[in-house]
Amino acid sequence: KAFCTGPEEALKMLEAGCDNIIAHGGNTSGGSIGSKTVTSVDAMVDLVQRIVDAVKGKKPDVIVTCHGGATETPEDVRYLLSKVKGLDGYVGGSTAERIPVEKSISEAVRGFKAIQLP
Repeated sequence: KAFCTGPEEALKMLEAGCDNIIAHGGNTSGGSIGSKTVTSVDAMVDLVQRIVDAVKGKKPDVIVTCHGGATETPEDVRYLLSKVKGLDGYVGGSTAERIPVEKSISEAVRGFKAIQLP
């Protein structure tokens, strides 16, 4: 598997024998340490579609998934998957393990901080 930031990289990875290309939109936004400047969901649609088209045009059986950018909610991912033709899935990172945990911990801490001594 190879993370690729553009069609050219993806094609080079195909030549190297890679059978799973992950279209990488850069760092993820969201949470307490998310990047301030990220690839928007609509820009991700364009980037990922170009990678999918390049890869599937050469080797249709190669798995192409995506990761990163502003895809930080299930709704964002659902939108991306509905717009990119030929995309095989999504690879979660911070969206599945960091951001949800940060939200639940922050909520619990706010609850404890709100407790008033009698």
